[in-house]
Amino acid sequence: MPVPSLDGVRGIAILPVLALHGTYGLIPGGFLGVDLFFVLSGFLITALLCREYGDTGTVNLPKFFARRALRILPPVVVALGLATALGGFHSYRQLAPVLFFYANYASPTLLGPMAHTWSLAVEEQFYLVWPVIFLLCMRYRGLAGATSAALIILVSSFVARAVAEAHGVGVETTYRSSLMRADSLAAGCLAALIPLRPERKRPSWGDAASVIFFCSYLLCIFRVRSEDMTLRYVGFTAFAVGAGYAIRRLVTSDSLGALRQALSMKWIRHIGKMSYGLYIYHLPIFFALERYRVPHSTFNFVVLTTLRLLLTFAFSELSYRFVETPILKLKRRFAISNSSFLNVASPVNTPTTAGTVV
Repeated sequence: MPVPSLDGVRGIAILPVLALHGTYGLIPGGFLGVDLFFVLSGFLITALLCREYGDTGTVNLPKFFARRALRILPPVVVALGLATALGGFHSYRQLAPVLFFYANYASPTLLGPMAHTWSLAVEEQFYLVWPVIFLLCMRYRGLAGATSAALIILVSSFVARAVAEAHGVGVETTYRSSLMRADSLAAGCLAALIPLRPERKRPSWGDAASVIFFCSYLLCIFRVRSEDMTLRYVGFTAFAVGAGYAIRRLVTSDSLGALRQALSMKWIRHIGKMSYGLYIYHLPIFFALERYRVPHSTFNFVVLTTLRLLLTFAFSELSYRFVETPILKLKRRFAISNSSFLNVASPVNTPTTAGTVV
């Protein structure tokens, strides 16, 4: 069963992020798009790890890391060049946190137009350890062991963030720390690991919950703020668990056709396919045009925001065609057999669902 709707999920994840950074707080909850990316990433990566283990009885870690490098690094290098050309980078001290993926522990002021790469750092730090944990668990404890490991990571991350908040640790630390954000990635991992029961053809409460989640997400991006203590204590974890469940149902439930169709519309899928480029390039462009902002001018706001978005989409389209797509062909040399299939119905046996690039 093909799931182009997963590209649509990427699309509804990146658009709020662009809106957050481009509207000066008018859409304050756009940061939830990053959390949705985290969950989807954990789901897709773990599904592919399951598929590889089911096919070969192991996980080729060097190939895994090569695939990650080919997917992540080329646009990062292009974005660094773009930021430098636009005058946003002035020191070599800014390069290392971005290129070596520890930007989440560097000062956002230092990183300037590449401050958003903190989320890439969180992901890549997680994926340095998760494939190893997954492989060891599968070898010695099987699927139950891998599932338990993902659950332990989720709970540990939640507890660490709650304890940090209770002791007055700043929101920037709790929001950007790998330890305290791993719950979002682990929720996606869990969604790919837990075996499914046979699906019923008629709608169920699970399907309704999935629809409610996506609708609530679209509403929350207009209301939720990162300073909300409830969100920081339990909200991020609750959101991640809900997103993992909703994504899983989207992939597997036959009765979610309408939602799947909505997320499979051509325009939102194309935005989803460009989502990595849109994310990595938008802030250098936004920063460069900030010098032309006129505070309290509605006309200037509309013109500047439109120009920012047009340039970001244009540059991302070029990158998708001439950087990411050619690199994807090279990346396939490091792919496992049939790795274009996600295995979610039976994590270590039969592939059932066409996947998307991760």
